[in-house]
Amino acid sequence: MQSLKKIILILVVLSLAGLAACGGGSDDDYAYLLAGTPDEITHYSAAVRSCAPYLASSATVLDQWLNGDDGWSRSAAYGVFNKHFNPDSGLESIYGPIDTLDDFIDEINRYSEYFSLTDGSYSGGGYTVTLSSVSSAVTIPFFTSSTNSEVNRRLQIAAAGGYPQIDAYFLLEEAKQVVVLKACYQYGPNNSVTETIGGYVAQDSTTGDVSVWLATFVDGPADDFAMASKFEGNTVNKTFDLTLKTNAAQGWAVMAGGSVAADSDLMAVRATDEADTGAYGAAGANDHANLDADEGYYVILTKAQVYDPTDLDAGSGSGWPKAVGVANVNLTAETADVADYIRTAETACPGWTLEYPASAAAIGSF
Repeated sequence: MQSLKKIILILVVLSLAGLAACGGGSDDDYAYLLAGTPDEITHYSAAVRSCAPYLASSATVLDQWLNGDDGWSRSAAYGVFNKHFNPDSGLESIYGPIDTLDDFIDEINRYSEYFSLTDGSYSGGGYTVTLSSVSSAVTIPFFTSSTNSEVNRRLQIAAAGGYPQIDAYFLLEEAKQVVVLKACYQYGPNNSVTETIGGYVAQDSTTGDVSVWLATFVDGPADDFAMASKFEGNTVNKTFDLTLKTNAAQGWAVMAGGSVAADSDLMAVRATDEADTGAYGAAGANDHANLDADEGYYVILTKAQVYDPTDLDAGSGSGWPKAVGVANVNLTAETADVADYIRTAETACPGWTLEYPASAAAIGSF
């Protein structure tokens, strides 16, 4: 799926090259370009890897969770750690979508000089690109309770055939960038799959803050796939805070947070006792009543234990997943500060009320 996405994005960029060949800019535009190269969008994958668990080191490391529950074994296809912190696990990994985003950034940055052209439309190669200035806050698609007032430019790409459609607001400064976007495109045999995405990404090299909020809905001939996630991290302090929900199988939800700065630093992860089960009730992972009561298991481990869990004692349960317990009794008793990342009643994890989209329309528009 990712390779197909990349092909589509490359086609968009090649069409943009056609726009460049067709002209459309004024003499003032080109005088601006001679004055210096505008800022480019920077990558996100390296920033996220630096402040969150990254478990692609070796098959041996991934196999060392075998004594745990199937929902927690890193070697299991749908294990908590393998699914969300192994970049090879596809869309439900926190890294897969970001790698695809970086591929998009590589291609689009070839034409970064067009980011600063005067407002207007530029047509060619079957695409129309519209640039405009922004002076007011924009509501983030899907995450509609949030707005961003930092963006100052809007880029829209529309294809004559209807797809892809890309609508992005952005801010590009020397130390900070913000991108708020919605995109819709088709791929597969006879364009039988339509994927819609929306969200917000931001990165500040001064503070180290990095944000990736994303909602996805894939409508195809097989079962629909839906996912929503919020990631907040800091590349200076090496901390992260993650919530992810999906309709995969019978529903899946995970929340995690902590530090990867040192081997002794702690992180907490909460999910189900088995991956992709119906444990959350009829509403699946969007069922907040079950999630807030007594469903789920959790671990609180050091970074060293996550990367090398051979010293965990499965027999006594030390280090292995614990049941949240009725009314969160076990989790409530935890004294480690990182437990706040996975306590649904705490303000430290407001993303737990996040729901995956029920349809492409639920992602919304600007």
